[in-house]
Amino acid sequence: MKATTFHLRGASFRFSRKLWTPRILVGALVSLVVLPIFSMTSAQAHTALVTSSPVVDSSITTWPHSVVLTFGEDLAQISGQKINFLTVTNAKGDQVNSDLSTVKKNVLTSQLLANEVEGPVLVNYRIAALDGHVIEGEYTFTFGKGPEVSQSPSPVPLTHHGSNSLGIYATSTILIVIALLFGFWSYRKSKQN
Repeated sequence: MKATTFHLRGASFRFSRKLWTPRILVGALVSLVVLPIFSMTSAQAHTALVTSSPVVDSSITTWPHSVVLTFGEDLAQISGQKINFLTVTNAKGDQVNSDLSTVKKNVLTSQLLANEVEGPVLVNYRIAALDGHVIEGEYTFTFGKGPEVSQSPSPVPLTHHGSNSLGIYATSTILIVIALLFGFWSYRKSKQN
């Protein structure tokens, strides 16, 4: 029985030619494509914004001292790094919060500066969850004359960015399989000549 020997970084691997039957190659190809897809399903859950103060789409007449965002899971923190932050801009587009945001478990807080400009206020945030996923989102509230809306918690639609890891894994897997098959084909061709 003929055997094939592969050399990789000083190590030699010897395989029986029977090992490389089409059935086994197809099984290996299917495994390499399907396994990463199924292993990603458990990692698809991401944290979400649970509550905010001021509340999403609310109207307030008194300017708050801070913006407080509460998420569904703890946020990642790296000493000396600013990985979780939010910016608050008034109707003129001026930033009206401190550049320094604080994180305590799953709560992101930023102190607000004085603001006399009435109108819509935009809150943008970018957080890193403990699982490593970076999530960005935004919401608005209105500052000015009119009835103040209750500050009860409300769910917020979340805008995800950077959660396309399934596509990256699938594309990488396909490219690796193609490269392996091409290498195997080239190796067999060179041995036939």
